[in-house]
Amino acid sequence: MAGELLDAGLPVERVAHRLGYADASSFSVAFQRWTGRTPGGARMGETLGLRRLRDRFESSWRYSE
Repeated sequence: MAGELLDAGLPVERVAHRLGYADASSFSVAFQRWTGRTPGGARMGETLGLRRLRDRFESSWRYSE
């Protein structure tokens, strides 16, 4: 859910609030633990199309087995 909210363009502060975090800093630490990236880094990856490229690669790899 956090990823979808970030992809929708919501500010990190609003995403944190919607998910019940006291502040953006706490959310950012938790998000980085889950994903290995900061919320800004995750958003940048989507902006550059890296997530779509990864998804395409993974789906083609799954079907080739």
